[in-house]
Amino acid sequence: MAQNKANSDYIDFVALLRDYLSKWYLFVISVVVCVGLAYVFAKRSDRPMVVKANILISQEDQGPFSSASGGGLSGLFGSNAYVEDEIFVISSHSLFRDVAKDLNLNKTHYVKANFLKSYLAYPDFPVDVTAPAGVADTITVGLSFKVDIDKEGMADITVTGPKKAKYAKVKDVRLPYTVKTPYGEFDVVATPHFPKGKKVSTVIGFTGYESAAEGLTDNVIADIASRKSNVITLEYDTPNPAYGSAILNRILARYNERGISEKNLQGEKTAAFIEDRLGLIGTQLSDVELKIQNYKTSHHFTDVGVEAC
Repeated sequence: MAQNKANSDYIDFVALLRDYLSKWYLFVISVVVCVGLAYVFAKRSDRPMVVKANILISQEDQGPFSSASGGGLSGLFGSNAYVEDEIFVISSHSLFRDVAKDLNLNKTHYVKANFLKSYLAYPDFPVDVTAPAGVADTITVGLSFKVDIDKEGMADITVTGPKKAKYAKVKDVRLPYTVKTPYGEFDVVATPHFPKGKKVSTVIGFTGYESAAEGLTDNVIADIASRKSNVITLEYDTPNPAYGSAILNRILARYNERGISEKNLQGEKTAAFIEDRLGLIGTQLSDVELKIQNYKTSHHFTDVGVEAC
């Protein structure tokens, strides 16, 4: 019984290796397929880059707990709540919506470079999609415009929506061309950067400003540079550094514009308050002078200076 158990536990490695070697071609095919898939993935995928921008938050009035030397409770606990509040301002949905509208971030342009790879085209792209005023403010779905143009300039246009629902498809048309969809009419036009006499294949994504702002909320990272710093760092991952730089620069510009607008509004309110108070004081002084004059008249007070003359 013990001998049978020993025989069952014995593994013939030589026979096992011989069996594997007899299927050597399967291993070769697997390696080739895996290497090929890795190559295709590497060629099709753009390597994302992190674009960064910094902004220094200045505080004109740090409150009663800050000392003249910059110490106090603010220095003890590092970055104060004011800088954290500014992070919420700089990454607010309303600010991102303004940025999306300024840069037309509701549209993305991917151009086919070769059989394997497409790239995010910015700021120049060969084909664009335009819509009537107000569509980008109200549309709540994303549309995809696939445009294939041959060397003679004839275009095939396919419009799809959520869940790849097909809304329009036309063949052999010349640009500009108006495409009718359930969400309105869109004009597909060639830009000044269109390469005439060459094939062009591009996919243009179109969505609303609200969705574009939500995309910025998901992808723009705002944080304090260090624990004792008044610097906010913005980060954005993108395969096109020019695209990311334009977004971050516009965010900072919009943030500064809001700060200037708020200061101007505060200054106007202060000036109006001072003017009201001066007017009130002037009125009160006039009333006091009138009461004094009436009192003198009623009590027959004589102005010594007048009598001396």
